[in-house]
Amino acid sequence: LGPVWHVSVLGSDNNDGNENSPFASIQKGIDYADEGDTILVGSGTYYEHLNIDGGKVLISQEGRVHTIIDGSGNGRVLDINQKATIDGFTIRNGYLYGNDGAGIHLNGHTGQTYLRNLIVENNIIDDGQADNGYGAGGGIYMDIYANPNNSELDISVDDPMVEMTDCIIRNNEAASNSQGYGGYGGGLSIYTNHLIRLNRCEITNNFAEDRSGGISIGISSYINTSVDSPQVVIDILNSTIAYNRAYENNGGNDPPGRGIGIGGHSYVNLVNSVVYGNYWQEVQGDWEGYEISLYNISDYYEATLNVEYSLIDGGTSEIDLGWPGESLSWGNGNLISNPLFINGGIEGANYFLTENSPCIDAGNPDLDNDGNSFENDQDDQDPDGTRMDIGAYYFDQGLE
Repeated sequence: LGPVWHVSVLGSDNNDGNENSPFASIQKGIDYADEGDTILVGSGTYYEHLNIDGGKVLISQEGRVHTIIDGSGNGRVLDINQKATIDGFTIRNGYLYGNDGAGIHLNGHTGQTYLRNLIVENNIIDDGQADNGYGAGGGIYMDIYANPNNSELDISVDDPMVEMTDCIIRNNEAASNSQGYGGYGGGLSIYTNHLIRLNRCEITNNFAEDRSGGISIGISSYINTSVDSPQVVIDILNSTIAYNRAYENNGGNDPPGRGIGIGGHSYVNLVNSVVYGNYWQEVQGDWEGYEISLYNISDYYEATLNVEYSLIDGGTSEIDLGWPGESLSWGNGNLISNPLFINGGIEGANYFLTENSPCIDAGNPDLDNDGNSFENDQDDQDPDGTRMDIGAYYFDQGLE
């Protein structure tokens, strides 16, 4: 790791960025940093629009609750170009008209990006008064293309291009226009040709005016040259996707995936996760949608959903396989009952589990697939030493 550049709300951009002479703005620290350097940010609210690239590490001192990057309702909050690490911030109040990723826009082509311990909330892509603006990924938009012929690519096919861990994506919006463009991935929109992994993430109470209220997944067409092309893997592990809303107000041909929409030549692993309570704006007959929808427009794009040790509201009846060739693997340990959140719902604020939740001790007993189950393998245990629970948060059975 390189040197550390310090930022504080009490600093000055005329300072030199050391511990005793911190910068006042995060962008100043980013601009001074080289690849591998760390920008260490003190607590407070920073009203900025940031651009970061080149393998730099942006981390807070006091954590995401106390360190806020606020877009002031005008423009995108954070642009990530190529590889970076972002750890311990609230990203809020981004506002875009006719563009993607109001909270975070991530371009990745050469190396890994790590998003850790973030809250991404209250970011909006608007359609404007004329109803002609649109976009995808109200909270986060990922545009990932790993060209195997690029000599600068420093990642193997088995490693995720983006790893998002312990993040909350909530109360974000993505609008569509009057012609039906955009408006998908209210919380998160992924467009990739390389492995992406989400682990211990909460994606709740987001809104997409068209479809995929929580997560939209699409695969780059550059790799889909035939039905024999390899499917691109997306891992959604130990996560909660709940009470997101999709509208499908433009009368499209695809029932909206209210929670998750999956397209392209993808293979989505949904393991130890909750998909529950995702809903539509109003009753619309055949277009009320499903908790999860798979939709494609070509035989070249065949999506597969693998579900294991997860709770899906309505079970297989709430998973739509829209195009011939889409497939569902309904594995072991799946549940269809109420997860019994502490305070989940349309106005939900707490997606931890209550003591009677069926998700407790119901996760994959051998998640790392090494042949050793949770009784003898700490990798398959929650922090309290018990079998993994289902969802983003475990219920601590050690509490009195």
